[in-house]
Order: sequence, then structure tokens, then C-alpha cells
Amino acid sequence: MIRITALDDGFRRAGMAHSATPTEHPDDTFSQEQLQELQAEPLLLVEVLPDTKVAPAGEDEQVKEETDPPADTAKPPAKASSKTRGAA
Repeated sequence: MIRITALDDGFRRAGMAHSATPTEHPDDTFSQEQLQELQAEPLLLVEVLPDTKVAPAGEDEQVKEETDPPADTAKPPAKASSKTRGAA
């Protein structure tokens, strides 16, 4: 994702007018040459943002299942064991 903010609203570069409001464009909007031209332009703030694809829900759930211990291995609370000692 490429976020572009013009210091002068409507400033044109790479075949389009750029807004003073930050505008996001997909990575394939500009050629490599155009991106370099945009980044070199002092009247534009160009940010190349990391890919923020959201992992499908199934992947997150699977990781959770692999890292969480099975429910039957949980230890009983400490208070429960102290009550049994006092009762004997």
C-alpha cells in the first residue's frame, strides 16, 4: 500500500492530482519509475506501507489450538488442595 499526501492540494505528478488529505493506493498503481519520481518530489509525502493482509480466521484458530494446553491437563486451584488437607 502506498500513501501519498500532497503539501499543495491538487499537485500533479505521475499522471494524477494528489490531495492534501492522505490517500492510499494499491502497490500496483504506479510503476517502479513513477514511484521513484513520487518519492523524490519534495512537495509529496510518500509512504510505502507494509502489507497488512489479514490472516484467515482458520489459521489463527489453528495456532491457538496448537499452543494452548489441553483442558484435561489443567492443575486444580491451590485453595482446593489446602481444604482437603485441613479436612483430614
